[in-house]
Amino acid sequence: MQAPALLDRLHAAVREAPPRGLAANDVDAFVHRNRAVLLALIAERLADREPDLWTPGKRTAANLAAMEALARGVTPEDRRLLTRYSGWGGLSLRPSVRAKFPAGVPVPDKAGLVHEYYTPTRVAREVARVLGPFLDAFDTPIRALEPSAGIGRFVRAFRNPKLDWTAIEASPLSARMLGALRPEITLHEGSFESWVTQHPDARFDLVVANPPYGPRGLHITEDPDRRYRQKQAWAYFLLRCLDLLRPDGIGAFVIPSGFLTGTTQRALRERVLRSHHLMSAFRLPSELFPGTELVTDLLFFRARGGAL
Repeated sequence: MQAPALLDRLHAAVREAPPRGLAANDVDAFVHRNRAVLLALIAERLADREPDLWTPGKRTAANLAAMEALARGVTPEDRRLLTRYSGWGGLSLRPSVRAKFPAGVPVPDKAGLVHEYYTPTRVAREVARVLGPFLDAFDTPIRALEPSAGIGRFVRAFRNPKLDWTAIEASPLSARMLGALRPEITLHEGSFESWVTQHPDARFDLVVANPPYGPRGLHITEDPDRRYRQKQAWAYFLLRCLDLLRPDGIGAFVIPSGFLTGTTQRALRERVLRSHHLMSAFRLPSELFPGTELVTDLLFFRARGGAL
């Protein structure tokens, strides 16, 4: 929505229920007198919105600009362009768009339309805010894992300097974006299953994840441990990541609501809760990932350090 249309909607809403002591004509006079200033303020706020809230056309243009910056070599000035990359979830990869992809940059395939829904910036920041007091209590470096990192929305939301991040991302394009934005972290480009196989003894104080929600496909055979043969990616990520936590470690996950309330997930719930305390749970808006009509929950767990 453009600034004039948004101002008109706000004007109508305030005019219908004006502040105490004012009449509708007072609201009209104020808007008429200050229209230019109000439009500038609204336009500025719209420009500063997180990329995941932009229109499809603006998201597409921002994605292409970020890919072009990556292709030519990222300068400090280009970093802002990379932060505006929002993935191709919900966007069109029609031929006219694909023709604009720069050479030398991994090309997203059609699977991106299904799987490339990154964690909304506001959700990532709120998770970081909620976990801040827990992390401040650490006196030593905090080993943190993001197993499906995308372009690092969670990694970038946390500001604690004691965090030592390991990030894993299967998409070559997203991994390169994250590597350019946060070159100091440990980054693995590939599947989470392959990373787990290579690091069987890894343990973490913090895991934050918005994992893929679809079937695992061929990745299901990459992890030889049959205890984790879950068909759905989110269930595999949840189990595997929670079991990588040290005692009292914290895990935060954005996963389908069926885990918490679905009748078919009872065995999975029991398995998780025997070893991990559910600290808190939040049902997220159904429109969180546009076009998916998927209801998700934000869940916080603490590792018990043993099974009940």
